[in-house]
Amino acid sequence: MGLVIGIDEAGLGPNLGPFVVSATVWQLPDGATAADLPELLSTAVSCDPKCTDGRLILGDSKQLFQPHQGLQRLEASVLALCRGCGHDIASLKSLSRQVELCEPAWLEEPWWCDGDHALPIDADLGVITTHALRLSATAVKLLGVFSRVVPPAEFNQLLETRNKAELTTGCHLELLRAVCAKFPQQPKTIFSDKHGGRNRYAAALSTHFDGAWIETLCEGPECSEYRWDEVTIRFEPRAEKHLPVAAASMLSKYLREVHMTRFNHFWQALLPGLQPTQGYPVDARRFAGAIAGEQARLCIQTDSVWRWK
Repeated sequence: MGLVIGIDEAGLGPNLGPFVVSATVWQLPDGATAADLPELLSTAVSCDPKCTDGRLILGDSKQLFQPHQGLQRLEASVLALCRGCGHDIASLKSLSRQVELCEPAWLEEPWWCDGDHALPIDADLGVITTHALRLSATAVKLLGVFSRVVPPAEFNQLLETRNKAELTTGCHLELLRAVCAKFPQQPKTIFSDKHGGRNRYAAALSTHFDGAWIETLCEGPECSEYRWDEVTIRFEPRAEKHLPVAAASMLSKYLREVHMTRFNHFWQALLPGLQPTQGYPVDARRFAGAIAGEQARLCIQTDSVWRWK
């Protein structure tokens, strides 16, 4: 049996909050391919963001979540995936200890030092459990969900030696290397979105995978594909059409939104009436200006709050 892995990120553009990269790992029945996943999972999963028949929805995270609608739909699906892997979903810190493969740097942020954030926030725990049980009854096995959360201070540090496209590729491949190491000696097909429109990834793959000899199968605007050992990776635009990538996109988006919820609550407790932010340019400047006085009083470094690029 081969493994199919999808990887995607959330939060590359904002000035506030973390950048998050996630991967999902799926084991298919003998003879099946990634293209068969929607059919194999059809009793438990819908790929239609408008689905209302009670199935777990795996699709483009941008269509599943809008700030004014709350986290319910996104959260129900993401936490069902996590529970389906046997993870404790009672709080963000407990979940992160299971999905992050290294010690999270964000634990040192002031809004996390003395507390946690209970989960779920909006979704019903019974619905989450039902989704997880239905998923486990399919012929496909979800072997793992993994993430790397990069807080602003680390993000700024990484950008001192690379541009944002290189940062994206580096974070993706570092996570992929750790994930692949957890499943040695199994054939793997990996799907990823393109990073900053670039078409060439062989050198970066060789660097992050211990100097492996990377065979280039194709490189172009529609697909860049590579192979080494028993691993094949495809970089494509709009890779969310692959279900494992959509699931990774949703996990990244969800984790970022929980982090932003905690960040907003921290500052709102100090400044009653402060309107929350999603952290994107323009509104981020409004928020940063509003918290500047309290930030100075608490001696919180700007690098720990504001992403410069």
